[in-house]
Amino acid sequence: MQGIWGPSHASSAIRLDIPLLVAALFAIDGVACSALWRHGTRRPALLAGALVAAAGTAFAAAWIGTGFEVRRVNRVLDEGHRLLFEAKFRNRDAYRSAFGLAADARGAAGALPVGHWEAETEPVFRRLAVSADGRIFLFYGCGATECSFGPGTRLEAGPETGWTATVVERGVGARTIALGAPEDDRLPVAIDGRASHFRAAPPPLLGEAEAPASMIALGAFSSVERVRETARVSQLWLWRDAVAGPNETADLYAVGVFVHAPPGARVDFATPAILGRGVREADGRWRFQWEEADRTREVRLRLDANADRVEIELVSEERLWPVHTLRAGAVFHDERIELAARSSPEAWRHWLDTLLVGHFSAAEIPKLAKSPEERSEPR
Repeated sequence: MQGIWGPSHASSAIRLDIPLLVAALFAIDGVACSALWRHGTRRPALLAGALVAAAGTAFAAAWIGTGFEVRRVNRVLDEGHRLLFEAKFRNRDAYRSAFGLAADARGAAGALPVGHWEAETEPVFRRLAVSADGRIFLFYGCGATECSFGPGTRLEAGPETGWTATVVERGVGARTIALGAPEDDRLPVAIDGRASHFRAAPPPLLGEAEAPASMIALGAFSSVERVRETARVSQLWLWRDAVAGPNETADLYAVGVFVHAPPGARVDFATPAILGRGVREADGRWRFQWEEADRTREVRLRLDANADRVEIELVSEERLWPVHTLRAGAVFHDERIELAARSSPEAWRHWLDTLLVGHFSAAEIPKLAKSPEERSEPR
């Protein structure tokens, strides 16, 4: 069931029939070696036996290594799910920020069943929240914690009564949610046509205080520019060290997405790059380097004094991109990046190293108007 509604663990790609087949081949080879030995051809028998032993050892090591790697990835995924859940339910302020909803919100906003609701039984979806601006948030069990199914999705009035929404989780699928009118503290819910009931309940706030922040989130900066028939999208999320001394330069930290895509298309598999901590150069620019697909990439940037735009120069081993300007605002919205821990650079790095494992960002690329020269070209 977990593989249908929202996979939360990695699984080994090795099938059980493969080791059985390999074992059978080893047995056949062993019989052949024994036959050679009995007939006096001992050197070929020893050589064949040594080869079988070496191959078996290599196969066993690969099998065991795969198992350890799968368990390691599962631990990282579980840790990421836990961090994300705690970031949303840490305390009242975190809950309000994540859902646009007070922890004790109840009642109708335009007849919506605003508030936090928990399933009465043990279905796949365990809880939902409805915000006053008409968004629904769904959670399902994953490991020892809970994961959100898709982003907050806008509810629409149903054909007769109630509200409906189609919630999409990338890589998993879509679920049609129908909410009926609340009956006291119970909310009728239909998920893909299957009826269920949720009850009003306070959210599972952890009651934890926020750790003092030593990093300030400067926000996202982006640009979309036409390059021939494609759009070049550059986006940076920036943070600044908040504890620099009066005579020190505050460190700058960054995560970036750099993609080419057709204008107006949807990009579902953009890999965010953790640029990390920048190095301040003599001319006042910041230099970031990172490894991507076995190559070194580099970006140099200058942050405007008002922190509302960034001038960047992207460098790779093949070419130097022209300087262009990123302005405040985002094309890619990604809560795994935007909720990154800010209590310390170490916590920030741990968050991103954990939450971005196997993760892709998605966005709708804006359509770009053609330049006057392109519009005047004959067809």
